Amino acid sequence: MCIRDRVLPARNPVVLAKQLSTIDHISGGRLTLGVASGWYKREFDAIGVPFNKRGDIMDQSLDILTRLWQENSVTGSYPPYELAEAVMSPAPIQKPRPPILIGGYVDRVLKRAGVVGDGWLTYYYTAAISDNAVMFLQEHAKESPNKPVFLYVAYTTAHWPMHALPEDIAKYKGVYDGGFSEIRAARFERLKKLGLIRKDLNLSKQSDDWEKASNKEWDIRNMEVYAAMIDNMDQGIGRIVSEFERQGTLDNTLIFYLQDNGGCAEGMGRRAGTQFKDKEPDKLKPMAKDALPVSYTHLRAHETLRYLVLRGVGEKKK
Repeated sequence: MCIRDRVLPARNPVVLAKQLSTIDHISGGRLTLGVASGWYKREFDAIGVPFNKRGDIMDQSLDILTRLWQENSVTGSYPPYELAEAVMSPAPIQKPRPPILIGGYVDRVLKRAGVVGDGWLTYYYTAAISDNAVMFLQEHAKESPNKPVFLYVAYTTAHWPMHALPEDIAKYKGVYDGGFSEIRAARFERLKKLGLIRKDLNLSKQSDDWEKASNKEWDIRNMEVYAAMIDNMDQGIGRIVSEFERQGTLDNTLIFYLQDNGGCAEGMGRRAGTQFKDKEPDKLKPMAKDALPVSYTHLRAHETLRYLVLRGVGEKKK
């Protein structure tokens, strides 16, 4: 069993070591721990842990964990923790200790994974949604093969901020170097060739001038990453469809893909003064029922329609 994505600097490493040792015993020595240093500053502020020192705290906590699991008695100063002949009993079943996977993407994380951990824990939400959708279909086929299946696959791709896997981004290197106008014109002609629009239509006036763009390299990179996000989602949808095909239910399944423009926060990354400003950053208060304006609530209601919905009756071909 794997316990992953623990934000280690936000936890008491001594207490956590004991909890995880117990889990290793309960699971019969099958614990694999995944940890990361965290990224959300407000989360750290809420618990009084200095955000800028989370890396150092992470390293210290890993040292405490591994020593308590591997040594008969531990003595050491780890402010604010002082260990004096501390003993972990019972120690984990796995020897010398349960495997530790380190999550994150920066250079310090990769070094930590190689020196202290037993591997690198990478996690991409879009791929994880696809993986779980396929797993759901496989489990349904085993447990209820003659019953209908309804699968709602709520991808968050592609919304700001832009996040994608390096191997997917690499596919689009140079594709958007020509800028907005070139890509827009090529897509317009492709729509005509596909028969989706009339061939006598003319391209409308463009709102932005690529030649006046102040940061072309950033915009090119932005488009490459956006395309990579969509690419990864398409790969996942392909795996889902392939699973229906493998089970022999594809021809008896309705697949809907519904989308609206959504509420993109891209402007926050482009214009000064549009960033969200919390009037009381030190207080975490629940959102009031009337906190969202009616127009935005309406938008969110329609935004839920943008996800892939699958519906099948689960009967196999004969």
